[in-house]
Amino acid sequence: MNELPFTRLRNCCMKRSILPSLLGALVASFAASHGAGFTEQVQALIPRLADADVPARYAAQMELQDIASESSKPGNEAARQALGKTLADLVADDTIAPPARVWMVRQIEYMGGYESVGALQGLLSDSDIELRECARRALEKNPSEAAIQALVDALARALEEGAEPAWRIGLLRSVGERGDDRIVGLVASALKDPLTMAAAARALGAIGTPPAIEALEPLMNQSPSVSLAMVAAADVRCARGDLPTARETCRQVFDRSVYPYARAAALAGLAKVDPQGSSDRIRQALDGADPLLRQAALNAAEGLGAGYLPVLAAMLPYLAPTAAAQVIGRLDGSVEAALMKAAKRGDAPVRTAAIRRLGQVGSAVSVGLLVEIAMEDGPAAAEARAALVQVSGVDAADALQSIAQAGPVPARETAINALVARELPAAVPLLRACAAERDARISRAALKGLNRMGGRDELLPVARIALERQSEDAFDALIEIAARLEDGASATGELIQLADGNDRALVALLDPLGTLGGPEALDTVTRFLDGSHTDAALKALARFADLNAAEPLLKIAADGEAADARHALALSGALSVIGASVDAPPGKRADALLAAWAATRDAGEKKRVLSAMAQSPDAKLIPTLKPLLGDEELKAEAAAAAVSVAEALKDQDKDAAADLAKAVVDADPGDRIRRRAQAVLR
Repeated sequence: MNELPFTRLRNCCMKRSILPSLLGALVASFAASHGAGFTEQVQALIPRLADADVPARYAAQMELQDIASESSKPGNEAARQALGKTLADLVADDTIAPPARVWMVRQIEYMGGYESVGALQGLLSDSDIELRECARRALEKNPSEAAIQALVDALARALEEGAEPAWRIGLLRSVGERGDDRIVGLVASALKDPLTMAAAARALGAIGTPPAIEALEPLMNQSPSVSLAMVAAADVRCARGDLPTARETCRQVFDRSVYPYARAAALAGLAKVDPQGSSDRIRQALDGADPLLRQAALNAAEGLGAGYLPVLAAMLPYLAPTAAAQVIGRLDGSVEAALMKAAKRGDAPVRTAAIRRLGQVGSAVSVGLLVEIAMEDGPAAAEARAALVQVSGVDAADALQSIAQAGPVPARETAINALVARELPAAVPLLRACAAERDARISRAALKGLNRMGGRDELLPVARIALERQSEDAFDALIEIAARLEDGASATGELIQLADGNDRALVALLDPLGTLGGPEALDTVTRFLDGSHTDAALKALARFADLNAAEPLLKIAADGEAADARHALALSGALSVIGASVDAPPGKRADALLAAWAATRDAGEKKRVLSAMAQSPDAKLIPTLKPLLGDEELKAEAAAAAVSVAEALKDQDKDAAADLAKAVVDADPGDRIRRRAQAVLR
């Protein structure tokens, strides 16, 4: 609101070409009126700014901060000067309590100019430490020439009088921030005192002029702060376009400083200001014993961009193993040839690092080498096998398939194993072809792949291999393929037809048929229950996920004349089928479980059936379960099954569920089961 009249008046004066002196007088009058208003406003805040209750000062502090912020917005220069003058006058008044003066100085710090320098300079010798420090910071940020002169005068006086170190250090920081070359001599004089050497060095580094660097150079190895300050000065020279001085300064620090941190910083600076000329020093740092410098060299090289990678790669043959391994970790596929060369080296750390990196950034170019290494003995072979699984660069998978198709058997086997480990679907036709080959190693490797990835198209080819060669690998793959098929029953006819009526072949295919399932498979398997292949048929029936397969199993389990081993096999198979028949009606599963219960011969079998009942809860099971709650030997399993039934019935038949749950609670089956039963009763 104060800006608008002044702006309007100024524009009017400009249009009518009124004399500058008249405009100046009007501005002065405007500022004076503001000053009077600010004085009243600020004085009204002082009692609250100085309140003994620190939290009570906050509101007044925010009010003064808002006034300062508003007055210092662009275009409000007259108001800013007026407020600055008001605050300067008030902070110079030592009758005002220090807390209020401190807060007013803090506002001057953010908006003060020339008009406040005199008052702030006076505060530099105040006895109140906080007020003195606030004045120093305010002068540090004050843009006027008078402010820097005030700080310089204060520093000169502090150095001459030997003021406390903290005050001298603070003043050195302030003059350094101003970056005035005219004070280099004064600041440099503070380098002689160990207490102020670091602060003086930082100030000279911030000034960053050639004289400042000259003042630092003789003391480079007396303190790490001096060496680091030279690097900071080089950065200043770089920012100001003086690259020759920046380069020379960084070289001096890297070549002569005894402090690793400073040398590391200098190397980073060199990479920035002298990309082409820093390679020798980067290599020197890489090959040195200091890990800090090695890391700095890697960072410096990385900062040069991808175009520098060939230079870095060219250093590998000349670097110690540890350094070479570190460099390898920074390389990419653009220097794949260098990585391949390193992968052939004799020193294990370098070779391992190169092989791993090829796995990360390599392409088809390096696949052949990785296959060769993978066929060796020792840790490098394991690394190469892992890299072959990982390598994903251009045409890497195609290169593996090419090696798997033709060449020496060990190389083909290695490539096939890598394709299998990659679980590459595109490789399945190749694996199918390799599985049919006569070489046992190639066939075995391919069959293991089909075991993991084979589908409908591989079922019959693998079955044919299994029957012709009686290969365990092929039979294992055949079962896994069968288990993956969504509609396995549709393939049973083809598998049976493959056997061509040969009972021996059919017996060999019983397990895959059981895995595929379906009525045709069930008829074929049950045909072998009588005779010398009963056990094989029982095992195959156990693979079905069809409740119809449980019937012949339960029939044998219930046969009192069946040998214990055959009885146990049949009962176990029946329970497996019942558990897998998730699509069967619950009542049918309960009937099968009750038939299994009737066929049990000992407590162990009874417990297994009770556990199965817990997984298939049904009301039909209640008459069997409830009496068992009093059987100490079977109570735990019976209670677990009973509470599962109660939980399943809770929403269908609350009375039956509650009655069964109460019986479980009364049986005292243990805390976990009792809590579940009590939850049913609630």
